[in-house]
Amino acid sequence: MDGLSEDPELAHEILKLLHNKLREARQELQDIELRTKRSGSEIALLDSSDLQQQNDKLRDELADLRLRMSAAAEGEDIKQTLLVGKPESSTPDSNVEEQLQQLNDLIANANERILKNNSRLKRYKSKYRELRSEKVGLELSLSTTTADIERETQSLKEHQSRVLAVEAELSALGPPAPQVPQFDLAAFMSTRGSMVGHLDVTTLQPLLKSTPLLELPEAILTQFGPVDLLVIRPEEVAWADGGVDRAALVTQPYRFDPTARKNTGTWTVNSSLNDLIDNVGRAQELFIRQQDDWYYYGTYQCVGYSPLLETSDTIPHSVVRHVTQATAIHKDHIAPVALKFIDSLYTPEGPLKLQYFALERTGFHREFYEAIRSSVKELQAINAAAAKRGKTVSSIIRRLSLKESSKKRERNPSPGLVSSTHKSKRKK
Repeated sequence: MDGLSEDPELAHEILKLLHNKLREARQELQDIELRTKRSGSEIALLDSSDLQQQNDKLRDELADLRLRMSAAAEGEDIKQTLLVGKPESSTPDSNVEEQLQQLNDLIANANERILKNNSRLKRYKSKYRELRSEKVGLELSLSTTTADIERETQSLKEHQSRVLAVEAELSALGPPAPQVPQFDLAAFMSTRGSMVGHLDVTTLQPLLKSTPLLELPEAILTQFGPVDLLVIRPEEVAWADGGVDRAALVTQPYRFDPTARKNTGTWTVNSSLNDLIDNVGRAQELFIRQQDDWYYYGTYQCVGYSPLLETSDTIPHSVVRHVTQATAIHKDHIAPVALKFIDSLYTPEGPLKLQYFALERTGFHREFYEAIRSSVKELQAINAAAAKRGKTVSSIIRRLSLKESSKKRERNPSPGLVSSTHKSKRKK
């Protein structure tokens, strides 16, 4: 420093050099700011060590600038000492203080940007951790979804194979019903029936309790001859509004028995469907079971039938559902997954279609009804005995005659007749 006081020209050159260094420092800080702005979108991708290196570099530059500023201040003091009495040489360095202030401002701005970068770095790190966690979750979800798709694809292939096997078996059985023009069920159900007189079903008396309707007393068969019965359950029928004059009876085209063919199961044409088609236009005495009681509703005939192509308001969904679920018999021998498979065969693209039959009441056989009412005890006894013998029926249409009843009595004599025969043998 003593050498500087002895050489004013050297001091002047040092101030010029500091001035240039200050300008270079300002330019360098501007470049740093520009690079920081441009790389704002890339900070999230930088490793924390890289950002730390940048901050360390900025701090080193700031320390260097502070040293320069200190040297510049010291140089200014030296110059003031050297230039005493020489006012003409003070003009070139009159803005040194202003430049030093600007340098301080730049340093403060650089510190502020460093703090902001650190804050942004923390945010980006937090966001990066969240994205990594989300990526792990998405990868796990993708793996699970892929496994589900593969499993469902395999299940679909197996289902298609089973459907093809069922279609082949049904094709061998032939069509369940002949092709006929589509019957307008909606118009039939919305039109008043031709039957004169309203039937109040609440006034009817139950004729049979807690047992299937399988037989009629011989006295009734003798009086009224062969009788065609239509025996249905309320879950299978949809009544027209306003009474019981018109109805739609829904049934399955095929039945599945899981116990047939050594418990491998087999499909057969529904015998009720064939009998209903064969008896279109013929009078039948309709009996319907309400809970445990059987009621007589009168004489009905079928006036038309068609496949049920799609559900509508005419036939409630509950009826369709019940008939669909009744496709399989002996349900205690079939797995739930097999029942679901059978239900799937009734989809619009499936091979099975329900059939409906339009029934119209044509009369009420009062004498027949009164005769059964007077024979309720006998009717109860013979049907209970038939059920105990294991008698079953495969169709909802039953033709009962005196001749058939006599043959059955010969094969299954009554207990009273057996007792009399044994007594006569013992006497001999």
